[in-house]
Amino acid sequence: MRAQKERQRQEALFRAQSTTQQKLEQAVAEDEQLAAQLLSGEASLKQAQALLASDQLAVEAEKRSKAVLESQAAQLLADLHAKEDGLTVAKVDLGYTTIAAPDDGTVGERQVRPGQLVSPETEVIPFVNQIKWVQPNYRETQMTKVVQRIPLKIALDDASIAATLRPGPSVIATVRTKP
Repeated sequence: MRAQKERQRQEALFRAQSTTQQKLEQAVAEDEQLAAQLLSGEASLKQAQALLASDQLAVEAEKRSKAVLESQAAQLLADLHAKEDGLTVAKVDLGYTTIAAPDDGTVGERQVRPGQLVSPETEVIPFVNQIKWVQPNYRETQMTKVVQRIPLKIALDDASIAATLRPGPSVIATVRTKP
């Protein structure tokens, strides 16, 4: 603004022949230089504003991309938890298909076939414990003179005899009631 007023003053003085051509040219050059700097500054400002607007749009696009990625991450995490829960259920279901023996032993005759439906607590395979035993069924008269059956279980200590026994055969047992 000051350079423009100085130019106008110098032009008026030049018309009145009160200044030199050199001072007028210097004032005009300074005014034009400052006007060019102003135009350059305004262009730089517009360019900076355009870059700022572009950067703001890029920031908004990145925020939307981040939101999409966070949503996808949450979905994948939910899928992972659902699959972990499914695996847990499958492991539990698999446990229901396992038939476990109560102890070490051998298997007797199988009483069910593959694919057959059984209820809980149904004996599907008779189990013969490694410790062999017999279960005699004495009449009480054989021991106390009153007619009544008394169930007993007699474990066999001799492993060589126990190894030869199989489930089901009958035995003749003798009980000594006096030492």
